Amino acid sequence: MFILIGVVVMVHWMWGVRWAWAWLAAPAYLLVSVGLSVAIRAVGGDRAVLGGYIPALILLAAFGLAIRLTVALPGARFGTWLLGAAAIFAASLTLRTLDEPLCQSFSLGTHFAWHLFNATVLFLVSYVVIRRWQGSGK
Repeated sequence: MFILIGVVVMVHWMWGVRWAWAWLAAPAYLLVSVGLSVAIRAVGGDRAVLGGYIPALILLAAFGLAIRLTVALPGARFGTWLLGAAAIFAASLTLRTLDEPLCQSFSLGTHFAWHLFNATVLFLVSYVVIRRWQGSGK
């Protein structure tokens, strides 16, 4: 739900799309996400999509890049924040993937770091949306 609402809110606040049209971004995201999952599975198998998180990572980075390239200053800086969130999310997914194999040699595992990194990603995305909302005069 966070991703779907985040996509809608970002489309509205970043590009000024009317709410009625911005809500179409949620089903569009789902279609793209499912399409990416199917394509990734076809190339790399079930494990390659990591529970559907790879499409979320790709689209987070795509949003960051799109904002950097299309939103006027000073709003373009929010794209940089989202690209940073995508990098942290990539590290998070790496830790999630390594957790089971490393658990034998590292008793704490890396699962806790997966949660900490994901919390950071959620914070950054929320921060971007709130800061953009504050700067746009509602």
